[in-house]
Amino acid sequence: LVEGNAYIDQVESAVSTVSALTPLQQTHKCQAFFHQSTSGLQAQFDITKAEARAKVAACPHHAHISPIQDQGVNPRGLQPRQIWQSDITEFPPFGKLKYVPVATCSQAIWATSH
Repeated sequence: LVEGNAYIDQVESAVSTVSALTPLQQTHKCQAFFHQSTSGLQAQFDITKAEARAKVAACPHHAHISPIQDQGVNPRGLQPRQIWQSDITEFPPFGKLKYVPVATCSQAIWATSH
């Protein structure tokens, strides 16, 4: 019980000191604990996209995450890291789901709506 109370006191004091920090300092502490994305940091702390990217890039835990691939390439297939070329076509009768991805590397005719 005593250890639990001591832990809660530490957490409470950490929370009270966070509110006294500048937005960039709050961003650093929050990103170090929650490992948020740039858009999450930007929305929560009202900082610029460049500042949010700098905070995420400085985090050692995000260093192993590979960058997002360019549009038009979907990692799929039967083997690891096999890439299929794909295309997007528009089918207006589907309404909100009008953008339909189409695989362009195979002979199969297959389209799904997302």
